[in-house]
Amino acid sequence: MKEAEELIEKAVLAVQEGRISVEELLQGALDARGGYAQRLGAELDRVARREPRAQHLRRRTRLGPKTYTKLLKHARATFGEWPGVVHVSWGRKYTGGRPVEGPALVVRVKEKREVAEEHRFPAVFRVGKRGRAIPIDVQQVPNARRHAGSQIFPGRGVVIQVGPLQGTLGGALQPGTKGIATLLVSGHVGRPLGAKAIALIDSRNVRVGTVQKSVVTDTMDGALIGGEAMMDLGALVDKPAREIRALRDEDGHPSITIQLLKRTVHTTVDSCDAPATFDDGQTMKGIIQLSTRATNPGDSGAPALDYLGRIVGFVVGASPSNTFLVSAKEVVDALK
Repeated sequence: MKEAEELIEKAVLAVQEGRISVEELLQGALDARGGYAQRLGAELDRVARREPRAQHLRRRTRLGPKTYTKLLKHARATFGEWPGVVHVSWGRKYTGGRPVEGPALVVRVKEKREVAEEHRFPAVFRVGKRGRAIPIDVQQVPNARRHAGSQIFPGRGVVIQVGPLQGTLGGALQPGTKGIATLLVSGHVGRPLGAKAIALIDSRNVRVGTVQKSVVTDTMDGALIGGEAMMDLGALVDKPAREIRALRDEDGHPSITIQLLKRTVHTTVDSCDAPATFDDGQTMKGIIQLSTRATNPGDSGAPALDYLGRIVGFVVGASPSNTFLVSAKEVVDALK
C-alpha cells in the first residue's frame, strides 16, 4: 500500500511539473494491466457528476485545511524575507504558458529576472524529509489597470456612473423602508462621498442615489450607493438574493462565472490570495486572481459567482493576462 501511494505521488508530481501528460500516464497504465480500462471507465462514470476541478482536486491531492495552512506558513517563513519577494500564497503553476493541474505554492516577486540572478528557487517544496512535495512557481507581480471606464456602453446592461467614471453594478442589499435599496459598486468608481450616481436602464439615465460609504485599501475595494427609492429593483439586479461565499486555499481552482455587461464569461481561479499593482500606483494583496483576463474597462464591480450561484467576489481590475476580484464577503462585511 505504501509503495502504491509513493508511486501515485511520483506520478502526480511528474504531471504537475509537465514531464509527462495525463494521456501518456493513462495509456501506459492501460497497456500494462489487463482489465484496467473497464475499471477506469467505471470510476470515471462514478465521479462524472462531481463539481469540476475543486472536489476532484481535493480528493486527488488529499490536502486538508490544516495541511494547506502548515505548508503555507513554512513556505512564507522560507521565502518571505528573500529580497524581491512580495508575496507567497497558494495558486496555480504554469509550464510553457499552460496551467498545471493541482495546487502549487506561488512565490510572487517584483522583477523575476532580478530575483533569478540572486536566488535559485527549488522546483518543489516539502516540510521534512518525507513531507509531501508541492510544486513551486515563481511569478512576477502583474501590473494591472483599474476597470473604471470613461464611456457608457448602451445596451450592455446596467452601467453605474459616478461623476466621470463608470463601472458595473455589483448587486443590491435587501430594500429597506419605502423601497429604498442600497447598491454595491466598486470603491474606485463610487467616490467621493455624497456624489450622485446614475444607472443606465433601457437607454435611460436613472438616479439611484448618492455614495453613502466608500472603502479602498490594499485588500478591499467597494462602495455603497443609496438614498433613492427604487421603483423597479428587478431592472437592476437578479432575484432571489444569493448567498455570499468566501473562497479558501483548499477550494483549489473552482469554476467562476462573471456577470458582465450584456454577457457572461466563464473562467477559473488561479489563487484566492494574490497581489497586483494597479495603474494608480496601489498594490493590493489578498485578492482573487483568475486564470484569464475576462474583463475590460467599465467592468469594475461586476459580480463573480461559483457553480452554485453564490457570490464570491467583485471585479477590481485586470492585467494583460488575468482578471482580479475582491472578496465579496470582505466587501460586504466592511460596508455594513
